[in-house]
Amino acid sequence: MTIENTYIANKSEIRMIQKNIKDNLMKNNINQNTLNKLLVVSEEIITNIIKFAYSEVTEGYSNKIIKVKIDIKDEILIQFIDYGCKFNLLEAESGPMEELRIGGLGIFFIKQYADNLEYQRIDNMNILNVYMER
Repeated sequence: MTIENTYIANKSEIRMIQKNIKDNLMKNNINQNTLNKLLVVSEEIITNIIKFAYSEVTEGYSNKIIKVKIDIKDEILIQFIDYGCKFNLLEAESGPMEELRIGGLGIFFIKQYADNLEYQRIDNMNILNVYMER
């Protein structure tokens, strides 16, 4: 099953995006532990896109969007696409949790909770794939 939605990259959209992700995962009987981890990961990614991806983009730029694709087969894939400035989460530093400050824990949790992460920059798009076992 594959679901794809496009959202405006705005703080007011975070709850709706999260609700849509949660509803689609719950329809597929994803266990609670995996669901909780995916919701933390997705909220961190969405928040970072909204806060930082478009900070260098000029005013009036029409592609301030987030595309979210959920593909559930033997494993769960949630793909996040934005057209903002290049940011490879895999290259971002995230040291031991004790050394991180509040506001810097998001990348740590994403890397801890996801089973696998893949990043690509194609045609001015950041494409982040998050994989987790069902």
